[in-house]
Formats: sequence, structure tokens, C-alpha cells
Amino acid sequence: MRFIIICSYLLFSFLVFDLFAILSSEFFPLFSELFVLLAQNGKVYDMFSLAIALIAFLAFISNIIAIKRSKILNNISVIIPASFMFFTLIFLISWLTYKILITHTKEYIFIDSYSIAFIISSIIWVILVFLPLTYRILSIRLNLENKLAQVFFVYQPQMTSIIIAMCASALCPYFYDLSDNKITFIFSIIQSLLIIFLVIKANHTFISYDYVNINLLCLIVLCSILCSASIFKSDFINAQMTFYMLGILTWCFEWGHNIVILKNELQKL
Repeated sequence: MRFIIICSYLLFSFLVFDLFAILSSEFFPLFSELFVLLAQNGKVYDMFSLAIALIAFLAFISNIIAIKRSKILNNISVIIPASFMFFTLIFLISWLTYKILITHTKEYIFIDSYSIAFIISSIIWVILVFLPLTYRILSIRLNLENKLAQVFFVYQPQMTSIIIAMCASALCPYFYDLSDNKITFIFSIIQSLLIIFLVIKANHTFISYDYVNINLLCLIVLCSILCSASIFKSDFINAQMTFYMLGILTWCFEWGHNIVILKNELQKL
């Protein structure tokens, strides 16, 4: 439970930081380039993302050890997800480090940073937003006596990581045409419909922090609608990536939490 509180505070802190930068850029001519400068490649948001990715790597190692020690899941059920997350985090850390170093040495970047960030964010969105929300809406019940169900239970994202990842997709220029913005806009619309349907259907138990985080999500959507012009001028996908990294960090923490819950549930069977 403590990690949910910490990650919710981090979400609030990043959100306040973003809102200050975006609103200042939109409504105060003196600070019209503030968000543009912060969101540049290799600058503040990339540094935030790198710091969070490093912490996520440590959280991932810690929770994989906890899952292994529990002896509930077999070796394959631990090794396959662990390998996927290990190489994903290593790639993200390397890519973000490269962006920061290249920017500060002012060398030519041989990669399309925007395209890579878009592909990464799309994959994270599917894993942390679309699939978990769809699963909850369908009210799928897991038979925890089944080994495959146990694996899914341990690695499933909880609402905290889902909402944090949703905040990333919500941060986009809604009224401007970019090459990839239509897809980002579609992501935002889909996740909005899913979360609204989930809340109305009330087939999922929300804790108090979930409602707070949903309100923060609504706030960033409103800000993005009001300040689309300022977001459009910037490399806003770097700001999105910070929220996605925070979503991954939260998800890694949730694995250790889920294995404890699973162990308790199995004892009741």
C-alpha cells in the first residue's frame, strides 16, 4: 500500500510541474517558451524519465527476487516476464542516456527519437491501459488454482499504474494535426471511454487513491484541451514518456504486492 501512496504523490508532483509549465507557456507571453525548453530532447523530461527508469530497474530486481523466493510460480513463469522487463528497461535506460549525452555534446543524432518514443509509448499503452481496462470491463474471474491464472494475477497492472499511463496519453495537442497525433488522440478517446464505462458499470473496486488519480487525469485532459497550442509547439512526447516511466515503476512495485495477495488467497483455498 505504501508504494501506491508514493507513486500517487509522484504523479501529483509531476502533474503540478507540467501544469505550471504548460499554463505559463499558454497564458503568459514572458514564459511562452517554457514548456518547449523543458520538453526538448535530452533536457528536463528526459532526465526525469532516466531517473525513474533507473529506480524502476531496482524495483524490478527487488520484486523478481521476492516472487522467486515465494516459490509460488515456476521458473518459466518468472524467467519469461523477468527477461522481457529486463531487456525493456535496459533499452529504455540506454536510449534515454544516449539522448541526454548526445544533446549535451551537441553531436548529430542518428536515430529518429520521436518515432522511437512513439513506438515505445504505444506498446506501453497497450500493456498498461488497453488490456487491463478491457479485462476489468469484461469482469473476467481468475481461478487461482490454475497456474496460468496465478501468473496473470501476479503480473497484472493495478489501477494506479493504469491511471498514470493514461495521464501520459492524455497529454497531447488535441486540436492539431501531427503525423502521429491522430493515433495518440484515438488512444486518449479509447481510454476515456473505457474508464468511464468501468466507473459507471462499477464492477471494479476503487480505493480512495484511484478516485484522486482519476481526478488528476481529468485535470490533465482539461489542461491539454485548453493549452493545445503550447503542447503542439514542443516535443511533448518526452513529457509523455515521463508518465509512462512512472507507470512502469508503479507496475514493477505492484508485482511484489500481487504475490503477497496471491499467497494469502492460496492459503484460503
